[in-house]
Amino acid sequence: MEEEYEDFMNHMNEKKRTIDIALLKQTLKRGNSMPLNVEQFIELFGKIRDDDFEDLTYQFISVINGIEDDEWTHILGMENPSEYQKDEMKAWIVDGWGEDWIKEILMYNQEKEEYENCARIFECLEHYSNLENFVNTNVLK
Repeated sequence: MEEEYEDFMNHMNEKKRTIDIALLKQTLKRGNSMPLNVEQFIELFGKIRDDDFEDLTYQFISVINGIEDDEWTHILGMENPSEYQKDEMKAWIVDGWGEDWIKEILMYNQEKEEYENCARIFECLEHYSNLENFVNTNVLK
């Protein structure tokens, strides 16, 4: 009887995790920032699974693609954004997700030998490291 109860509780906890993760991913799909840092994610959902990393990678790169395809810039009311503006937006993606997430996703993709994803993610990290230059250059213009 106790074993059945444990099985039931494990099943219910897994269902709750599935629903909560789906809501988080829906939030990210809309281009929002990651509301949790890595530690908070692990505390709420447990160890980050491969399918979580795959979905998070997909969401992150979708936002990058949205910037490059002018989908997000159009939503933000930017007509014909310059490459500089697009690069600045990529830097702000890292700021919104947090360096801890970006590095975790990058390391996961490196481990899985998804080097095209790694290049896209690393590009955003490079822009983020130059964010101060974006701000200072923008002020001078």
